[in-house]
Amino acid sequence: MPGRIFIESKPADRGFFGQMHLYLVFRNQDGKEYVIRGGAEDESASGMITGLFDSSDSIVIEAGTKMEASKDYRDPNNFPSNRSRIDITDKLGGRDPEAVWESWKGVANDIKNKSTSYELLGGTNSNSTVGAILKSDGIDINNVRPGRLENYPGIEPENIDRLLPPGLVPGTLVNDPNAPLPWLQQPSSGDSSSLGSSIGDFFSSIGSGVSGAFSSIGGALTAGLNAAITSLPQAAMTALAARFGGGGAT
Repeated sequence: MPGRIFIESKPADRGFFGQMHLYLVFRNQDGKEYVIRGGAEDESASGMITGLFDSSDSIVIEAGTKMEASKDYRDPNNFPSNRSRIDITDKLGGRDPEAVWESWKGVANDIKNKSTSYELLGGTNSNSTVGAILKSDGIDINNVRPGRLENYPGIEPENIDRLLPPGLVPGTLVNDPNAPLPWLQQPSSGDSSSLGSSIGDFFSSIGSGVSGAFSSIGGALTAGLNAAITSLPQAAMTALAARFGGGGAT
C-alpha cells in the first residue's frame, strides 16, 4: 500500500478555550509514521503548552521526526478521541506522497532557519507552520483543516505568508515536484558575480534616486534664497556681504 499524508489536530494550551494545534503526518508503506510540526519552546514532553498565553523566541520545528519521538506522539494503533485526522493524500494531484513529504520537509527546515517568533494567539505558531507548508504546495489549509476556523489561531493569511520561503510562488511545487527547492538553491560560481551585480545595481539605483532628490531640493532652496536676497534693499545686501564675506564687525 502506498504512503499516505494526513493533517491532524489536538487541543492546544490544555484546551481551555478551544484552540487546536495542527501537525502533519506521513505514513509510509510499512506503516511507520513521521511528523512535521511547529511548536513552542516551553512545551511539555507530550506537546502540551505549559503556559496560558505562551510565546517564545522562535517556532520549534520537527521536520520528519519519527512519531515515537515527536511531541505530537500518539498511539498509531489507537487514535485518541480528542484528536481529529483527515487524509489529504488525494490533494496531491496523483504525486508520490513520499516525494511530496520530502519537499515539505525542505519547507519546514526553511521555516526553522527563519527563526520566527512563536505566539499562541494572534501571531505565527504551529498552525501557521502547517498552513505555510501546504500553501507552498498550492493547498489551502481552510480546505483541509478539521473543525471550525476559529479553533485555529495562526492560520490567518498574513501569518501564513510570514513563514513562506522567500521568493517562492505558492503552488510551484505542484507544477514540478521533482524540481530542486528554489529557496535552498545556492548560486554557482558563474552566477555569483551576476547576483552580486544585480544586488549592487539595485542599491545603486536607490542611492541615485536619493541623491537626485536631494539635489533637486538643494537647487530649489538655492534658487529661492537667491531670489529673496536680490529683492533686499541695498543697505541690507551690504550688511549680508560684510557678515558672510568676512568683512565688518560681528
